[in-house]
Amino acid sequence: MSNDTRRAAEHFQRGNQFDEKGQSDRAMEEWQTALDLDPDHAEAHYNLGIAYADAGELKLAIEELNEVVRLRPFDRDAPRELARILLEQGDLGAAIARLRQILNATPHDRKAVRLLAEAHLAQNNFGEATRTLDAISRSNDDAAWLFDLGKSFEDEHQRDQALWAYQRAVAIDPKHRDAILGIARLTRPDSDYDVSLASTHLRRGNQFDENGDGERAIAEWQEAIAVDPNCVEAHYNLGIAFADAEHFDLAITELREVVRLDPLDVDARRELAEIYLEADKPDAAIDELRQLLNIAPDAAAAHLLAQTYFDFEMWDQAAGALEAGGMRQEDAALWFELGQVYEQQSRRLDDAILAYRRAMIANPEHTGARDALQRLNEPIEEPPDEEPDEFEEEE
Repeated sequence: MSNDTRRAAEHFQRGNQFDEKGQSDRAMEEWQTALDLDPDHAEAHYNLGIAYADAGELKLAIEELNEVVRLRPFDRDAPRELARILLEQGDLGAAIARLRQILNATPHDRKAVRLLAEAHLAQNNFGEATRTLDAISRSNDDAAWLFDLGKSFEDEHQRDQALWAYQRAVAIDPKHRDAILGIARLTRPDSDYDVSLASTHLRRGNQFDENGDGERAIAEWQEAIAVDPNCVEAHYNLGIAFADAEHFDLAITELREVVRLDPLDVDARRELAEIYLEADKPDAAIDELRQLLNIAPDAAAAHLLAQTYFDFEMWDQAAGALEAGGMRQEDAALWFELGQVYEQQSRRLDDAILAYRRAMIANPEHTGARDALQRLNEPIEEPPDEEPDEFEEEE
């Protein structure tokens, strides 16, 4: 190995390390230095090509990837990435030609098959897209890929392509909820009765729920959302139903949609915080509860926030949250526990006494707080501030 080749390998590795740290500019500098030392370093050409593509520099990306193809005629990744970039540029003919070359050599290259199907769809050639996908066996993640493909077409307002992808996704996974909703969204009539129809599905769902038929209730609420994606109550009901079934990620998704549609919905924010806690996401719960309390005073949310702080031994924050919520009877036990914690800490006796008094205010029958104050020889009620005996007369 020549000295230049060895140094090129070192710069290539440095570039990879910078890339792993998210420092793409420095990574690209290192890969370019590697190529200055060793112009035939195929991996550096490839990495630089992908980096250029990610940065939107498609012409430079194509140049680098063509170098990989020249240096490694049997490489599969570089031609596939070239085809993907050509597809992104809208050069569908060139992309299809490149992908067919790949598949002639490796007919079961799933990534190339998917790109070729996408290219045919972009040409409105649904028959070729179908034949392309049917030529290989199905994979476990085909439904997810087809849904993502459909969503990208839908975002670009290419309805027919999106509908094809959603329908294929459901054919593979009949329970793929998002693809089902996508089909409903794209096939619903564009008329003024959407909201009314959504309300009908919502009422049916509520009735099924009251009768204990949770599955049919969920199905009706999903239909309501398919007809009217802004049906806040359906999103809320779905969120609660998913939470009850311990499908926390789905519950969070639905309740976050409620908060997006109605930022002032205190109940949804409180429920969302409780689900975050159930899902072992305390930081998200704390953020949600603090936002709620910034919107409106809510004693239940303040107590939940205080309990969360207490569980993480954030004593002062717990006390502050309890103060914000008022003095409910439910708060007495937590005030008492705070008093016990403060009493065990050095120089926090005054805070302990205050916490015990807050417990007594919240629940005058709380014997633990009463006994603690008697043990400390402190009155139950906070004594008034002492006034000075003499006042200086103003001159």
